[in-house]
Amino acid sequence: MYPVLAALIAATEVLYFLGSTRSDMIQFMVTLPYASFATQGIHTLALTLMNPASFSSLHAKSYEIFKVLNENHGNRSILARPLRIGTVIQSLMTTLYVVILVFILFLPLATWWITGQKILILLFRLPGVDERCTEGFLETMALHVALLPIAFCGFLGIDCLFLALIVPVVAFVDAMANEMDELNQLLQSPESSQGHEIRSKLIRLVQLHQLLIKYELTLEEHYNVVVFVKIGAIVFGMISTILVMFNVRDIMAFIFTIVLFEQLTQYCLLGAVISSKNNQLIDHLYDIKWYLLPAGQAKHLVLMLERAQNAPTLTVGKFATLNMELYDNIMKKVYSYVMLLATFLEQS
Repeated sequence: MYPVLAALIAATEVLYFLGSTRSDMIQFMVTLPYASFATQGIHTLALTLMNPASFSSLHAKSYEIFKVLNENHGNRSILARPLRIGTVIQSLMTTLYVVILVFILFLPLATWWITGQKILILLFRLPGVDERCTEGFLETMALHVALLPIAFCGFLGIDCLFLALIVPVVAFVDAMANEMDELNQLLQSPESSQGHEIRSKLIRLVQLHQLLIKYELTLEEHYNVVVFVKIGAIVFGMISTILVMFNVRDIMAFIFTIVLFEQLTQYCLLGAVISSKNNQLIDHLYDIKWYLLPAGQAKHLVLMLERAQNAPTLTVGKFATLNMELYDNIMKKVYSYVMLLATFLEQS
């Protein structure tokens, strides 16, 4: 109930400020980034409450593939490497969010302590409370202290979860490459008794590839709308924060720009990781010495290769593939719209 209540308070205040500042474009732009984050948070919260099984199914499929790959002792160090990298990236993300949280909470208090000025960074206010007096200032800061931990845990959790669902794809493809190398070693072995082992290894590869495809399909099915809402909110937020930085001194505009830029970069990079690993898997399949296999077994490789060439990837609401090309297009569009709106503001 605490996250739901915090989200409702934030959304109500954002809607109020959007309505009250609609005649002042600059102040309206100051409020838009708050709307961007509120949209992201409420959409993800609603999705989680309405369909918690979606995340459970992704975890179950991921665990199933890990369990199968872990049966091969040669895969264990390969599987561990991407997981360690993912943990380091999550630690860096946590550090960024902690620094921002501490800055937002302690800068107003430090300014008040040192200069006596009561300056609030966040937009959120308590109805009927005068934040210019000491009691009102402290009450408003108490509201911020109540809201920010939810935002911190929520957005950090969303970003870390998305990363945690992408990293297994890297581990799976690397481990499958190791299994393909083992298959090639068996194919080159002069011993004629390796036929059963070769057939078992090939069947295992086919099963692993099917599990990987199912995992990527499930990931795309559950995340394409989430990514669409998130990318859309990020784009609107970035345009507004950049315009605000050019026109008024708003500390939160700088903070929002950093966070939004980090989110956009992270999501596009992780989307590109899936496309890259799918392409690597195709290269590994081409490297299998298929000509040493019996004709009946070689057909399995043909089917795997055909499926790998049409592997699922993450999309933005099925409209565009989530990758670095999209990132480049978004940055160009943001720049164009910022210049257009900046010109309009100068002339108005």
